[in-house]
Amino acid sequence: MILNSQPPELKFVVSKSQLNRDFWLNKLERLLGSNFFRGFLLLCKVKRQQFELVHFLDFQTAAFLMAPMPKTWKRLATKLAVSNWGSDIYWHRRSNRQSKLIRKVLSAVDFYSAECTRDIHLARDFGYEGPAVRLLNGGGVQIKSADSKAHERKKIVVKGYQDVFGEAEDIVGLLLQEPEVFEGYEVVFVSAARSVVKKLKEVQSAAQVSISFSAYQVNRYSLGAAQVSNLLSDAKIFVAKSKSDGASTMALEAMAQGCIPIQSPTSCLGEYLTPAIAGLQPRTNSASDFLISIVNALELPGHEAEALAFDSAKIAREAISRESTSVNINNFYLKAVDH
Repeated sequence: MILNSQPPELKFVVSKSQLNRDFWLNKLERLLGSNFFRGFLLLCKVKRQQFELVHFLDFQTAAFLMAPMPKTWKRLATKLAVSNWGSDIYWHRRSNRQSKLIRKVLSAVDFYSAECTRDIHLARDFGYEGPAVRLLNGGGVQIKSADSKAHERKKIVVKGYQDVFGEAEDIVGLLLQEPEVFEGYEVVFVSAARSVVKKLKEVQSAAQVSISFSAYQVNRYSLGAAQVSNLLSDAKIFVAKSKSDGASTMALEAMAQGCIPIQSPTSCLGEYLTPAIAGLQPRTNSASDFLISIVNALELPGHEAEALAFDSAKIAREAISRESTSVNINNFYLKAVDH
């Protein structure tokens, strides 16, 4: 029924002609330490257009525009929705400044979505009392059938982020310190930062480990969705080490391809795991605990690897397929505009 319903009309609030103006406003606001000017202009636009619903797709770059005037936003006839993206609340909740901004945003909005119930509970802790749903922000993925058997796979895929959140260099360090663990496997780093690539080249010179990575583009290694999907369908495990994360869409996509995830406990991926798969996860975010998890996953007997791969795929396909996710997204918007 939901898929056959007419979707609400979508409009772009910010036009291309405004980008130059917003560029200089952003610089001015950085000096002043406030989003007031852009927030005020956006507020005027929303009042003038009388939208039914405005959806702020994350906190840091979008929803914080409401923070200087939350009470004024709250009085609008327009319904307001906000999505928690990845680490929006979890990572920034301990910052005094960010906590105040988060609280102001949540005091103004009518609807809230997050990738996991952990972040819904955190929103409640910040005073949000309205409707909240667990919803993947990426819109789901087109999942193809995994061809290769899990216990026969000879690839390991690693999320290559090294930034405020990502800690892929620690995994590169394990390649250098414990090369025998990875012998016989092709280790593929995707979305790898330049510093990660530099360290990978050092590992290639120092250890006999087969490592594959693609050419980088603007500080990241560029792979299309189909290429990533193909890699994961050929990988035995997917490894992602980070200081903070949401459900980790790539980990869910790995699971959908029958690839066992090894993910930091700082994410909320655990909500999507069976006890057996959860038992393979690192207890802490230390490199030593990651090594233990990687070894345990790689040494699984064939029948156990197959069983876990099957369970992983079943859970993730129900959670992230475009078909199931689109129903949830449509339902979210229809409830928002009809509320």
